Amino acid sequence: MISAIIKNEIIKIFHRKKFFICSIILLFVAILSIIVVNSRNGEKGLEKAKNVQQYYKEQKKSVNDKEKLAEIQEHIDGIDNMIKDYEFEKSHPLVWKDTLKKDVKLMESVDDSKIEGVRKEQRKEEIAYKKYLLNNNIKPISELKATGYLLFNNYIMILEYGMIVIFLAVVFMAVDSVSSEYAPPTLKLLLLRPVTKSKLIFGKFLACTISTSALVAIFDLLFLLFGEFVYGFDSFKYPVPIGPAFKHSSIQNMDLHKFIAVIPGTSSIMPLYKFLIEFMILQIIFIIAATSFCILVSTLITNNAAATSTAILFGAIYIIFSNIPALSDVSYIKPAFFIALGNPRTIITRQIVQDTGAYYINTLSASLIMIAWTIFFLTWSIIAAGKREEYI
Repeated sequence: MISAIIKNEIIKIFHRKKFFICSIILLFVAILSIIVVNSRNGEKGLEKAKNVQQYYKEQKKSVNDKEKLAEIQEHIDGIDNMIKDYEFEKSHPLVWKDTLKKDVKLMESVDDSKIEGVRKEQRKEEIAYKKYLLNNNIKPISELKATGYLLFNNYIMILEYGMIVIFLAVVFMAVDSVSSEYAPPTLKLLLLRPVTKSKLIFGKFLACTISTSALVAIFDLLFLLFGEFVYGFDSFKYPVPIGPAFKHSSIQNMDLHKFIAVIPGTSSIMPLYKFLIEFMILQIIFIIAATSFCILVSTLITNNAAATSTAILFGAIYIIFSNIPALSDVSYIKPAFFIALGNPRTIITRQIVQDTGAYYINTLSASLIMIAWTIFFLTWSIIAAGKREEYI
């Protein structure tokens, strides 16, 4: 019987206007990614990079704080290296291996005994990254040259505001799945069939999860293939740097301003194909958790507009509170909430740990946290459904 509920709900979802709204949102993200990549392509990107570098140089003149100056100089040096690499590659397209070998030799010859913590691990990570390219005969991708890899990378980075884009997609697809049955009151008719309330809630949950996951996954794959065909195929073995793991520390890390310490030797390199698999798995688990939350809201609130507004307000409140500077000391708590885990890239690369100080977060723990929230939301939904008079 539950399969019939799922089938019926999926058909209803595909016929709703909200399904097309979600498709348009994802299409907009895809188009925006193409515009961003094209604006950085070749000479356009070179000119833009030089303008940004000049902006930082002007900003540097009016700054006195040492930490801020160091941060600005790091941006200037990074852009300078990117410009030099692009111009050198343009004039010497066949000598990239020699350049990488020289870079690795120079970096390994420098005494790093005085470098500690994050910066030391970043140095090791960069050496490992360049060695990986050499060992696998993979030409480095310039940030100023449009490729399928960079296009997809921009797409997922926009989606990560994506925690919000994906969350909104789930809200539009799922938040009225139960509340819509109240007006007109079709829920009583559904319950006349030989089906329990828990099966009805669970069936709606599965239908919304399958529909949203399929929509997002199809867009991910189509956009990846589009980028590869239009801009040329990159190696799916291309390296993705994975930052170091951390542990709790009673002493504040001076680089990150968090109470965490680097675990030496834990930074690594992940092939692109493995990164994409983990990315999509985490993305789907986030959709599952977000869908269960929307099912709960839809069960508790009988009005469609009120249910949608409540879910969106929840996301807005989270964004506001997570960006209040006064709460930065407790930012390590943020990833304990499912909505903070909608950014698979930062979880896989461990950037989320550096941003929040949540040393306990990795791919496995993030998945378990989202699954735990899913069970909690679904249990609450079933209990709430059982107590509502409208169901009787």
